[in-house]
Amino acid sequence: MKKYRLLIPFLFFSHCAMAQVKINPNHVYFELLGNGGLASLNYERQVLKNTRLNVHAGIGGYYDLGVYVSGILGVTYLADTKWQNRFIEFGFSMSATPSEETYYAPDDITKGRNLYMPHLGFRWYTKNQWVWRVSAMAVMGRDGTSPWAGFSVGKNF
Repeated sequence: MKKYRLLIPFLFFSHCAMAQVKINPNHVYFELLGNGGLASLNYERQVLKNTRLNVHAGIGGYYDLGVYVSGILGVTYLADTKWQNRFIEFGFSMSATPSEETYYAPDDITKGRNLYMPHLGFRWYTKNQWVWRVSAMAVMGRDGTSPWAGFSVGKNF
């Protein structure tokens, strides 16, 4: 039991002694699943210097009876947590596919597809300016709403 008494203060001290990482306003990241469908490449920029409000844009791809490219636009707010360099993120994104899609019958053609995605996630900035993200979202489209998740890794500069 004495070993644990020494371990607990050490863990607390090491947690409190972490240095805060400088978070730069630009962020490029690759996302698996997430906003773009199967995968996407995104750029994010902090809107104002003293806020944690970010806007992002990207290009993604998904598969639905063929391979399609999607454009992504969105906004994200980072809320502080008790851990330094780690944030809870709230946001909203739109993914649009401008190309025509043919579904099960030749007469059933739609002119593009828009998906709207509110999301909730967790973000961690490392000392080497790497950024790790996980997020859960609700994908809302013409076929209804369905759950979705994403994982991304990127570089902050």
